[in-house]
Amino acid sequence: MNVYDDFFSDPARLKVYLQEAAVINFSELVSELMLKHSVGIPELAEKMGIGQPALFNYLDKGNIDPRTMAKMLYHLGYSIEFSAKRIKSLGVPPTA
Repeated sequence: MNVYDDFFSDPARLKVYLQEAAVINFSELVSELMLKHSVGIPELAEKMGIGQPALFNYLDKGNIDPRTMAKMLYHLGYSIEFSAKRIKSLGVPPTA
């Protein structure tokens, strides 16, 4: 077993990894859209009616709920869609 397999064979580690990956993926998506449309942190925060520190917290710490995700993307001119992949394909039972 290699390091990758060893790491992902632990359900607790896999769960944390998947949570962190979701946060990173969302933050990267928002950053790409902000760059694409030349929208800065101050402008997006103002559009959302929040302070810049709150926006940084959402994007950096992942402390964000689906409504806030949708609101953020709305102010960038987008809607949000979700998809899911079975964890079983990674060798972990769904109840782990």
